[in-house]
Amino acid sequence: MSKKKNDKNQKKRLNEASLKPNCLVSQDVQKRYQQELSRYQLQIKKKLELDSFKAA
Repeated sequence: MSKKKNDKNQKKRLNEASLKPNCLVSQDVQKRYQQELSRYQLQIKKKLELDSFKAA
C-alpha cells in the first residue's frame, strides 16, 4: 500500500518538476530530478521485462 502511495508521490514530483521552466530550477533540483527520472524509468523497464518473462 505504501509503495503505491510512494509511486504516486514520485510521479507527482516528477510532473511538477517537468512543468517548471529550466531557468528557474536550480542545478541541484535538476540533477535530483534526472536521477529520479532515470531510476523510475529503470523500474518500469525491469517491470516490463519481468511481465514479458512471466507471459512467455
